[in-house]
Amino acid sequence: MIRRLLGLSLFAAVAVSSTALADEAPYRIYMGRDYRGYTVQELQKRVYDLERAVMQLQQRVYNLEAAPPPPPVVVAPPAPPWTCTVSAFGQTYVQTAQSRGQAEALVRKQCADASHEMHCRNVRCSQ
Repeated sequence: MIRRLLGLSLFAAVAVSSTALADEAPYRIYMGRDYRGYTVQELQKRVYDLERAVMQLQQRVYNLEAAPPPPPVVVAPPAPPWTCTVSAFGQTYVQTAQSRGQAEALVRKQCADASHEMHCRNVRCSQ
């Protein structure tokens, strides 16, 4: 009978303080030692501490389940690549890259390797 009253009082104490427990720091539980060496009061305190920790975990789970889902992560589509062209002596050289500067440098190098650099100045780029 005393055990039952003690159990009910512990349950009531945990239930009443559930909102208070949700706001305080998580209660840490450590492994017990040989339980034959515990007194009744130590075992009762241990049961209370375990119930307290379980209540905190339950409250955390309930809060997480009740919270709205996080917004989806929006990933911006990659920018369209740049294409640059240059014509020299009837030849058209074309290069594509993610940035305008990179595409322009590549097409100038391609043109300069085939002819002289001074013929490769009229570069046109578009995206």
